[in-house]
Amino acid sequence: MEKKKTAVAARSYTIPAPSEQKTGTWSETATRVLRERYLLRDATGAIVETPDEMCWRVASAVAAAETQWTKDRVTLLGDSAHAMLATFGQGANMAFEDAYVLSRWLRAKADDPAAALAGYEAARKPRATKVQQLSRTEVRFKKQHSSWDRLRRQATFIKRHGMTTSGIFRFIYGYDPVKQWQG
Repeated sequence: MEKKKTAVAARSYTIPAPSEQKTGTWSETATRVLRERYLLRDATGAIVETPDEMCWRVASAVAAAETQWTKDRVTLLGDSAHAMLATFGQGANMAFEDAYVLSRWLRAKADDPAAALAGYEAARKPRATKVQQLSRTEVRFKKQHSSWDRLRRQATFIKRHGMTTSGIFRFIYGYDPVKQWQG
């Protein structure tokens, strides 16, 4: 049985690939690894159980957005600018969108690369930030399945983002960078 090594800080863990696991799921294994890495201790120093929410909070902290993507003639795109949680599966997609919009700005402002990079950031940052926010909200509801949980999720998304599930999906999956660029 081949094992995959995952490095976390200065420690490494051997985690069986998802197809090799006898019980549990890949996310359960990842939660276990996070729990082992970020052990909580009580006042006496004894190890206490790390709640699932803590593991998600650790993962959420990794996905913090950069406040500035562009400086002079250098810019960030994809995860380096706006790392995504996996809740909506948008990490690679956002990088493709960034690349397209960046290429259009560079072509349109070939004589002024700094202006092109600033235009790219101004065009992309609102959408990328919104998808990050939606993902962070969604992660709180990932393992909740009752009718009350679904209602609470809808109410939370309406309150925080002004949209229900169908609106979220239209915003994420209905976006067309070509149309945005063409105006």
